[in-house]
Amino acid sequence: MVLHVRMWDKENILQQQALGIVGVNLIYGACYYHQDPRKLIASLLDNLSSDRIEVDMLRFSGPAFAEVDNRLMSLHLVNCGLTNAVMFGPKGDVLQPSEVLYKMAILVERGSFRPVTHVNVDMLNCATAQFIQEPAVKGKDVVVLMEITMNNLLAAGELDARDFLARVDILGDIGFTVLISNYPEYYRLGSYFRRYTKEMIGVAMGINNLLEIFNEKYYENLEGGILESFGRLFRHSVKLYIYPMRKDAYERYLAAAPGAPTTTVMGGGHAFSANVLVHARNVHVSPHLQNLYPTSSRTTTWTASWATIPTSSASSPATSSVASRRTIPPVRTWSRPRWPRPSRPAPSSATRRPPPRSKRTGRAASARRPCLRDRMRSPPNR
Repeated sequence: MVLHVRMWDKENILQQQALGIVGVNLIYGACYYHQDPRKLIASLLDNLSSDRIEVDMLRFSGPAFAEVDNRLMSLHLVNCGLTNAVMFGPKGDVLQPSEVLYKMAILVERGSFRPVTHVNVDMLNCATAQFIQEPAVKGKDVVVLMEITMNNLLAAGELDARDFLARVDILGDIGFTVLISNYPEYYRLGSYFRRYTKEMIGVAMGINNLLEIFNEKYYENLEGGILESFGRLFRHSVKLYIYPMRKDAYERYLAAAPGAPTTTVMGGGHAFSANVLVHARNVHVSPHLQNLYPTSSRTTTWTASWATIPTSSASSPATSSVASRRTIPPVRTWSRPRWPRPSRPAPSSATRRPPPRSKRTGRAASARRPCLRDRMRSPPNR
């Protein structure tokens, strides 16, 4: 058994104590719980809490654990609260997140991937082509991730091991690294990446995920609400890559999501609006949140930066039915505004005052104040 722990105690004595307890629990579990790996994992934090120790990687090997799937055991780590994220490689092996993400530029796409569609692959490929052209990313190593949240895995109520392994196997066969996380909010996912890297982070998403970011029900636990979540998400060089959606699919999404925010699309009542692509430039959020989502026709608190992502040349009907074959318009980022400095008007010759003149000589007085030596040399006033 090989595991990696992250110690959260601030003092060395407490870290040594917590690490010793984990070691004792590991030896005890290997001797008495080796026939039930799930119970072994749950026993690792006996007499401890997740506030002191985080077990973010666990790998079983040997004849005693020949029937154990390490991916399911890693998923059980997240489900039991021992960690908030685990990672799998393209070959299905369990990876240590700190080794993969350390000082790397990260591009991630979140989804359920049930199943993996042409749209999911095209979205990430197009976002990758744009991401590597960013000035902050050129010449640096990039990690591309497919991320699944525990909310998606537990959508049916209970965890289906076969369904989970099928999703991971398909993503691995395509060649992607998979991240399983317990971070429903995007700002928490960004904070997790900031543990390991200070490089740029890109997030590829569709219109439906963009609208979910503006859903205020996810930020009720924050004192600053949605404004605080945006400050946490975009404070460290984070950029969103928005993939377009056809209007009929967009309307089906609004009808199927009872809690979706009220939105409109520019040109929705036009005769040809059925073929309109809904993208980040023509979608509108709720009226009271429009100051957080700027458009070119409105001055807002945030500054918008746009980019165009060229699509792939795939001719698959599944891809062309959702995305444009020419361009994927808009990528939007938020940054703090730069206000122009106020400039003082130069005084005109009419309002300019003449320099003062000396009463004794009648000449213009010097701008330099006389020093003590000059005062001593000057004749006394009579």
